[in-house]
Amino acid sequence: MNVSNRPKGVLLLAFGGADSLEAVEPFMTNILGGRKPPSVLLDKMLERYKLIGGKSPLPETTRQQAELVQGLLGEGYKVYVGMLHWHPFIKDAIAAAIQDGVEELVAVSLSPHFAAVTTGAYAKAIAKAQEELSTSLEVKFSAGWFDHPLFIDGLNDQLQQGLEFFAAEIRPQVEVILSAH
Repeated sequence: MNVSNRPKGVLLLAFGGADSLEAVEPFMTNILGGRKPPSVLLDKMLERYKLIGGKSPLPETTRQQAELVQGLLGEGYKVYVGMLHWHPFIKDAIAAAIQDGVEELVAVSLSPHFAAVTTGAYAKAIAKAQEELSTSLEVKFSAGWFDHPLFIDGLNDQLQQGLEFFAAEIRPQVEVILSAH
């Protein structure tokens, strides 16, 4: 239970993704730092988005994760979603937290591994938002959890389920390649 009447906040951070075919170009423009994508690249990305239903699943999946975390934390907490390259942007999420009276915010990168272009950029976006919003909001940043025992256990469970596809006698010879994507 939160000792003060002011809620504590959790900010889930993700890269972002276009939520429609019309959003692909502005999304890519954000990724490219304001430069419009070359038409060849834009056409390729539009085709890829069409193959996955015309939108990225990431924004909706992240919103669902936020709802689940909110349900687990309950009263006294507010959970926000902040995207680096699409709506809701990190700055907008921080502004919402300030408006809700949050004084302490824990920002959690949904990427378990640190990378300058994702997790490092989230930290910069948080600092920039704090400066632009002239806020004293205290933000604690959780940059990586790749080595957390629960994450490792989850990976192990998924690996074991995947290996069950193979006959028991050949499982010891199955080569496993781990990738971030």
